[in-house]
This record gives sequence, C-alpha cells and structure tokens, in this order.
Amino acid sequence: IIRAAPGVPVGRVEILPLFNPNTYKPGSANPLFPGAVTALVIPDHPLEQTEPPKPDRLFLDAICRWIEPRRLVTTEIYVRAPEYLRLWVTVGVITLPGYMREIVHRDVAKAIRRYLSPLVGGLPIPDPDAALDSAECLTADADGPGWPLGMEVRTQDLAAAAVRVEGVRYVKSLRLALQKPDGALDEQTEPLRIEGLQLPWLMGVSVREGDAEDPGVFLGQAQPGGKPIPAPVLRKKC
Repeated sequence: IIRAAPGVPVGRVEILPLFNPNTYKPGSANPLFPGAVTALVIPDHPLEQTEPPKPDRLFLDAICRWIEPRRLVTTEIYVRAPEYLRLWVTVGVITLPGYMREIVHRDVAKAIRRYLSPLVGGLPIPDPDAALDSAECLTADADGPGWPLGMEVRTQDLAAAAVRVEGVRYVKSLRLALQKPDGALDEQTEPLRIEGLQLPWLMGVSVREGDAEDPGVFLGQAQPGGKPIPAPVLRKKC
C-alpha cells in the first residue's frame, strides 16, 4: 500500500508489527504493543549519495494521508525515518599481480558502500540462474535486499565483501569506526549492534595497499605514530 502512494519516491519500506517508536528504548527489553504498527520508509536515492537519505515532512505526510483511509480503525500506524549510525571504514588490501591497484581500490570502496546500503545492502542474494557450484553464483555485483533491521555490522563481513572484488588477493586489515554524537570517532572492535529503527550509513571509506589507515584520518583524529609525510617548503628570498 505504501509503495503505491502517488508522487512519493519510496525506495524501501519495512513494517514492524507491535512496535511503538515513541516508547522504544535501545538496549532494553521493550514491550509489544497490540494494534501498533510502525512503517520505516526510505526515499529512493542514488547509491553514490554521500548524505543519509531521510524523508522530509512532506514525504511522511503524503504517506500518512495515503494510508489513513486504508488502515484498520483499531490500528495505530506510525511512519518513521531510519536512525542512521554514521560509519567510517578503512581497508588495507593486497592486489593480485596484473591488476591496476587504483582500479581495484576503487572497486573495493564501491563494494563496501553497496554492502552497507539501505537499498541494496546486506548479505548478497545468489544469482538463481547460476550453477550452485559456480564461482559466479556470488560476486561483488550481487546485491542484497537492503541492510536488514537488527543485523549487526561485522568487520568480517565487510572484509568478505572486499575479497569478492576481482583483483583482490586478500584483505590485510580492515578498521571500522562509529561517529559519536559529539563528532568523535569510536573504533569498533566488536560487532556493531543494530536495533530498533537503526541502520548503518557509510560516511567515508578509504582503501589502500597494505595496512588499513587509522579511521581518524577522516576527521583529523588519527593517533600519532604514523609515517611522516614530506611537505614542500618555499625557499626564502632576500
């Protein structure tokens, strides 16, 4: 019903039955609300978009007006935007001989972004037309249904998405950081928990040969001890 709303570019809809977003508290056991239904909606958007796609007030109002005459009288329907967790990822890979590193690094960054996408992210869906024992059954181009609600973000899965890219011999290291409300980056050593209306959103990804960079480089928060970078100095003139 929501996808059929006229003039609303809906990219994804998730229905959470018995869920009341006004009383939900992350990290705690939340009661089920009979008659309550929450619809999480995401606008359609380009996959290369850098800012999290959030429905504006006009978008939400249009959906509410569309479903109001179609809902059961005893049902409370809430239409909400996702709560994005802003993530930063750095990847260190070893490229196979014969491949251009720049192209491989670009493709790895693209694969990580697609894997975390709310529209085509998550575990990839195998090609039904491919043989079960074929290497083409699961490739870097295989998309998922969008990052599932409640599925944690693991560095091992991100590394697996990178390895599926053609030209990658192996992933040497991968680092994941969560941006906190104060703007600082908190590197994650354990799987990042996703709950409620939360979804991951990749703010930036860095891929290079060898070891992964410190995620702090994105915001100038890298820890000391890295290799010095020579900077040109203009010769003084009399």
